[in-house]
Amino acid sequence: MPRRTTLAVLIVVSLLAAVGLVMWKPHNVASGLVEPVSVDRLTGSVEAESAPLADERTARSVAAEAVAVPTPSALVAPTPSVVTPQQPDLQAKTPFEIVVVDSNGQPVFDAVIRITGMRSASDPGSWYEFRGGDVVARTDPKGRAKLDVWDWVDIHGRTISVDVSVTHAEFVPLRDDSFEIGPVERTIVLRRGAVVSVRAWHGSPDQVVEGISIELEREAALGANAWTRESDGRMVATRIAAERHVLGVKSGRTQPGGRSLHSEPESFEVRPNERLDLSVELHAALTWTGKLADSVPRPVVDGRVQLTFVDHFEGPDASGCLSNSFETEVLPDGSFTIADLPPGRGYVFAACRGYVSSEVRAPTLAEAGIRLPDGATGEDEAEAWKTFANLKTQLQRIELVPLQRATTIEMCATGVVEVTVTKPDGAPIPHADVYASPNVSVPHHGSTLGRGATGRRKPMRAASRASRKCRRIRTSGSAQQQPDSR
Repeated sequence: MPRRTTLAVLIVVSLLAAVGLVMWKPHNVASGLVEPVSVDRLTGSVEAESAPLADERTARSVAAEAVAVPTPSALVAPTPSVVTPQQPDLQAKTPFEIVVVDSNGQPVFDAVIRITGMRSASDPGSWYEFRGGDVVARTDPKGRAKLDVWDWVDIHGRTISVDVSVTHAEFVPLRDDSFEIGPVERTIVLRRGAVVSVRAWHGSPDQVVEGISIELEREAALGANAWTRESDGRMVATRIAAERHVLGVKSGRTQPGGRSLHSEPESFEVRPNERLDLSVELHAALTWTGKLADSVPRPVVDGRVQLTFVDHFEGPDASGCLSNSFETEVLPDGSFTIADLPPGRGYVFAACRGYVSSEVRAPTLAEAGIRLPDGATGEDEAEAWKTFANLKTQLQRIELVPLQRATTIEMCATGVVEVTVTKPDGAPIPHADVYASPNVSVPHHGSTLGRGATGRRKPMRAASRASRKCRRIRTSGSAQQQPDSR
């Protein structure tokens, strides 16, 4: 073969081999059978990377990373399930029906049903006032009534229960502060009550005092309009539940010397369909004087004293609490006076700027709100004192009697709480006023908010802060401050 022909054939074969190599290389790299090649940019030579072709999984992984070939899972990704949170609708209401019957199952016509409060699913222990005012409905001849309830207590939680009261002229009032709501019709049973009459006297039993007001424990749910006056001066109520009760009586007229009359707490128990006549002695009102302990610097600033009388009972079938609170200011010299008080025992809470009344050890487990099971031993009681150490202390207690000596309230220094007020984006809000109230826990009476105060603003470069005196979870009264005009 001529030399030119041979050279031409070699050139053609070389070109075909090069084209075939180019076409074959990407296919095998993508298939993961061999490793990709590296190009030496300095020399221009091509060298195959050494790798064990037998390990097919390693080769495929390296090849896939080298050419970034998408995998099937990357091409078709599963759609994740998205749960859209329900948005609160503060205007939405849901109707629910209540049927009121008597103890024989007969419908009660013209019973008044009233909803005054709500409880939230996010905070079942709290009580919220019903927005827009109480909801009131009356039962029809079949004992039925329909009421509309807010779906949401606030933006944080749905309504799970409501505070319901049911009254009727012939039945014992009923109140349920955790009445569950829902699509199912609810039935309420009213009971007929016993008859109780009260005759009050002062000085001697034949000296009847007229124009009296009577108060029962709050669980009785009977207001002043439940009592009617008879011709002999007695006050009579016909809707008293057949169980244990405690009452207090006060004269509605001022006696000579400008003092009113009060009874001591009177306990009684009635049976179904019984009439009980009570004769209650009234005593001249008392005056309580005292001072804050000398450990509080004078002059005392923003001082207040609160006295809460509590008389309670607990039993297997019923419990109740009769309580009344009285409050006054403390003078700069630390003294105070509260007049027109009934005789009895009460709990004391005092606070001023920087100080709060000290707590004392409860005299008994029962006073601390701890009930032991029947048959508990002395060892059980000792163990309970250790276990419930945080419940052993309570407010200072005082027993008010005639010719009462001045009382000194022991005080202790408080801590300090500083509050930073910011916008949603974290920017500080200058000149903000912060308001706080002491949450006072009175045994058997429950928690009550004392008079609060506005925090004193402190000039801060980065944020506006308000100082507040407090003890544990309580805050004491501090200087009231008007909002800044700016």
